[in-house]
Amino acid sequence: MNFKDMKFPISILPNDFGKIINKDQITDGIIYTIQDKLGRTIIFKEFEKENLISIFKDSNLILEFKDIKLSNNKFLRKIGNKNLFFENGNKSLELLTLSTPFISNLKLDKEEVNNFITLDIETYGDEELTPYLISFYDGKISKSFYLSDYSSIDSMMEACFKSLFVRKYNKFSVYIHNLTKFDIVFLLKYLIKHVQVNPIIHKGRIIQLNINYGPDLQYNLNFKDSYLMLLSSLEKLGKSFNIEIKKSIFPHLFVNKYNLNYIGEVPNISNFFKISENEYLNYKKYYSFWNLKKRSN
Repeated sequence: MNFKDMKFPISILPNDFGKIINKDQITDGIIYTIQDKLGRTIIFKEFEKENLISIFKDSNLILEFKDIKLSNNKFLRKIGNKNLFFENGNKSLELLTLSTPFISNLKLDKEEVNNFITLDIETYGDEELTPYLISFYDGKISKSFYLSDYSSIDSMMEACFKSLFVRKYNKFSVYIHNLTKFDIVFLLKYLIKHVQVNPIIHKGRIIQLNINYGPDLQYNLNFKDSYLMLLSSLEKLGKSFNIEIKKSIFPHLFVNKYNLNYIGEVPNISNFFKISENEYLNYKKYYSFWNLKKRSN
């Protein structure tokens, strides 16, 4: 093996390092004095579970390393900032230890900054999903855009963007739960028609959208995936953070393009995802008169 322009045998046997010129027995091992082909002196300390090797040139110590015995044909060589694993004379793994600066405590902001918006999209369909609702909340005001109020999905999205891409939301972040794997599919093709989009891609997936908008593209807004920060469902997160208004259940399988303005009885339990009969009966009792558009919003 090579290390800093020096070569060493891939071995834990002292005679593989050069000519043994002296051997001293000590309490828990043996110390070998070895001379290699380059005239360097090697002090090889052999113990039951490890070897300590010191290399000298002209009486000056130039290198030290340790070989830890793992089995008859395996050992770990700790040399410099490297951990090298060898098996049957071949390197099987190399780990590099890097020194990092001490991480200091973050300073508390002088004031709380809540420049963020939450956004969500609802869809219907099986093989091909169709957006029928897009909503956002800025901490004070919530706005929803429902497909039956517009002539097309394009016009629904455009109405949302006109309310979202305004000067007061400059430098805001828009958090969407599971943006990367779901909502991005529906958003991107509409966004590029109205604003300048600069995506950040990681391992083939878009994880953030940097948006520039305004007459001279002078305003900025970022779409981020909150699921990448909080790895749980919104229902579980609501319970974890003890949120007063929890995420409710909803008959997602009931919605289609023909019943967006449905008003009537609560849909059958088969239209809900993974709920118990008691949960369904309580929901049905609470919503005796059910309005799809109202419940979606």
